[in-house]
Amino acid sequence: MQYKSVIAAALLIGASNAVTGKLGDAAPILDNPAGVSYVAHFTSGAVTGYIRAEAGANGKGVDFDVKIKSTDGKWETPLSYHLHDAPVTNGNCTTTLAHLDPYQRGQADPCDATKPETCEVGDLSGKHGKIETVPFAKQYNDLYASTKSGIGAFFGNRSVVIHANDEKKSRIACANFELVEEDDEDDEECDAGSDDDDEEEPSVSVPRPTGTGTVPSGTGAPKPSVSHGTNSTGGGNVPPQPTTSQPPGFEGAASALGMSSALALIGGAVALLAAF
Repeated sequence: MQYKSVIAAALLIGASNAVTGKLGDAAPILDNPAGVSYVAHFTSGAVTGYIRAEAGANGKGVDFDVKIKSTDGKWETPLSYHLHDAPVTNGNCTTTLAHLDPYQRGQADPCDATKPETCEVGDLSGKHGKIETVPFAKQYNDLYASTKSGIGAFFGNRSVVIHANDEKKSRIACANFELVEEDDEDDEECDAGSDDDDEEEPSVSVPRPTGTGTVPSGTGAPKPSVSHGTNSTGGGNVPPQPTTSQPPGFEGAASALGMSSALALIGGAVALLAAF
């Protein structure tokens, strides 16, 4: 029976390590709105970079794009970072309050990355890894954060804070999330792009016919302008269109033909009279 006691003890230890909030485990967010993006820019000098976030595929969780380009060199890695409950006011990172924690888990026990639902919603580095080196770039999906306003896991009106690797977990940089307008372009993405961004798309050359003309249309719609070729060897030529003007010399040839017909008619009449 001793092995049963060992198994029970192991299960108890495992259960104690899986810390949940007073309101239970975090719920996965499966209906984040498509096309809604937020970005937080770090521009204080201590840290430069940004964190961009938008709904995951089919609204499942949030896709985070984290890019830290540089630091001022005063802080050793690894650095942790979290979503915080309040926005930054007047550049003061202490105004962001505590971590985003709608399930009231607290920070007494460290986050277990293998059980992200038991972690604080805002503990991004606890769930997905700290900033180990700078420059740093990482992309991941977090099932428990939300871009859907009106719920506790929503962070679009909140902030993100980067903490130093010291005993006090000093707040060395912070930034508010801002809604990204549909027409906006994130210049930071261009700066941090891969070498593939420098590759040009292949250029396709299409032969263009020369000359101009119009094609009659049987409808009331405006007549389209169409280009025609000038010789039989050009690519994409359009067959010549019928014209209403007569070729040179046509009028004189018609006159001669009419005179010959008249003389033949008179000769036939004379022959007919002679027969009678």
